[in-house]
Amino acid sequence: MEVLQRRCPDYTLFPSRCILCFNDCETIDHLFVSCPFVCRIWLEMTKELEIPWCNPVDLKTWLEQVSMTSHGDKRGTLFRAGTIAILWAVWMERNHRIFADKTNQWEEVWDFAKRCVASVTYGHKALKAWSWSHLCGGTYNS
Repeated sequence: MEVLQRRCPDYTLFPSRCILCFNDCETIDHLFVSCPFVCRIWLEMTKELEIPWCNPVDLKTWLEQVSMTSHGDKRGTLFRAGTIAILWAVWMERNHRIFADKTNQWEEVWDFAKRCVASVTYGHKALKAWSWSHLCGGTYNS
């Protein structure tokens, strides 16, 4: 915390507050699982992939559930890639708010995560000719 304060001397740090929702203590489980800002993103991904939302209690449980999704299914592949991308996007948003004093809405963070997935899966033969836009447009075929 001291290093962070030295790096951003004009920024008032609230070590017990989540920078995304300002409601709860920022813990790893809150930041990535239960923060209302992040829950909107998880709900959107599970809705678009037609995967039931499981409302995990902590990050470890969530990642265990993600790892147990079907490996041969395109939807499962996007679910796992989307999960990693959301974790990365949330971390980036948190840091942008702290270090750059820039704020995005949850929809923008979700769009960033989808672009990350698209760039990683581009050219993957199991996902050839298949994307988030196909899924969102209702042309999903497993």
